[in-house]
Amino acid sequence: CHSRCGCGPERLESDVKKLLPKASRDRHTLYLFAAIGLVALFARIAAYTYLPPERISDAAIYDAVARNLIAGNGYSINGIDPTMERTPTYPVFLALVYALSGGTTSAVLIVQAILGVATTFVTGWLATQLFDRRVGYLAAFLVATYPALIYYDTRLLREGFTGFLLIGTLCLSWLARAGRPWQLLLVGFALACLSMCRPETLVVFIPTVLIVSRLDLKPTRIARPAIYILLPILFVWLPWTARNYTTFGTLSPIRAGIASTVWFGNRWAATGGDDQASQDRAHLKESFQSKALGATEGELDGRFKDELADDLLSRPLWFVEMVGKKAVMYWKDANGVRRTLPRIHPSLPILLNTYYYGLLALAVFSAWIGRSSISIRTLLYTILIYWATYALLHVRNRYRVPILPIVFILSASSLTYITGEIRRLAGLRDSTTS
Repeated sequence: CHSRCGCGPERLESDVKKLLPKASRDRHTLYLFAAIGLVALFARIAAYTYLPPERISDAAIYDAVARNLIAGNGYSINGIDPTMERTPTYPVFLALVYALSGGTTSAVLIVQAILGVATTFVTGWLATQLFDRRVGYLAAFLVATYPALIYYDTRLLREGFTGFLLIGTLCLSWLARAGRPWQLLLVGFALACLSMCRPETLVVFIPTVLIVSRLDLKPTRIARPAIYILLPILFVWLPWTARNYTTFGTLSPIRAGIASTVWFGNRWAATGGDDQASQDRAHLKESFQSKALGATEGELDGRFKDELADDLLSRPLWFVEMVGKKAVMYWKDANGVRRTLPRIHPSLPILLNTYYYGLLALAVFSAWIGRSSISIRTLLYTILIYWATYALLHVRNRYRVPILPIVFILSASSLTYITGEIRRLAGLRDSTTS
């Protein structure tokens, strides 16, 4: 029998030899990703130890809402009046960690550090699926070690948490290409959590549908996954919207609606953005507060609708110019080069900016040479839609932090391609010489 069917010991030995290299590669992948994960965790713990977070500005709001939630005071900042100052995903996350840990900030930062490691792994996995293992290793390493990603994972701010939700949503979308209903509903639930962390990220609905439909733009191909993904979003958004309407008389999911955000964002850009002088910043804040004076949270956005309409009608070219400025400001300068890094060492801003712009250049190069690739276009559409949304609304340099893992996948792809071409050319020269 063995001689006729070829299933004897010789065949078995041959099959084992074929399997061994794959098993060895799998172990190598596991060990390398584990090492990168340890680097990511150590970097985040070191950053928290060296530079503990402060409960000021936005961090103070998230902390207050979370503590009022676990105290039974509802979704409130002062423990008395309800608020729509921020959407609920991040404060609820903080409240859950506080409830389980006895209200310690350290517990939150440890959990966020672990989520930062998870972001590293998920980014590496997605890069491996879209390209290959080498791109996956490099993309994971970039996410593990990039300073801004480390920093925001150790603050009581939602940027790092949003980044985890964003890359996780894209990964779920990639897995949902089989089109099973439960997978599509899971994508919708992830997107609902993401958009309730930052409402403007609801635009990620477009790339998730494109990924699930494999970039097939036929209506019949897009309609079914779009409906399934939309259902959990409506399930989460409708109760929150109803709560805001009955409490504040507005359908806006957040206190700063589109009109007030665009009004403020355009003037923020006009006065220099993050680089603006302190007196310009104070004047803009005073101007905003004077227009908002006496308005309830539900009335605030209505105060700015006429102002925004006047901007569009009386000086449309200025409006377009501000959108262009915000588009540039979105990518301008690495995070921390104006205030944080100069206090540590004067050369650090130059070094980090060089590194940051180098990674951006690699991402642009990857987008250009691979513009016909489905993998490249999948990432590029996500980045462009996300970027355009903030260019229309308001830009702070920390707003780009959640999209950086996706950018770094393109950077890693480009760097892997360039090094491969260098090795190939070097091999050609060696063979020519010999």
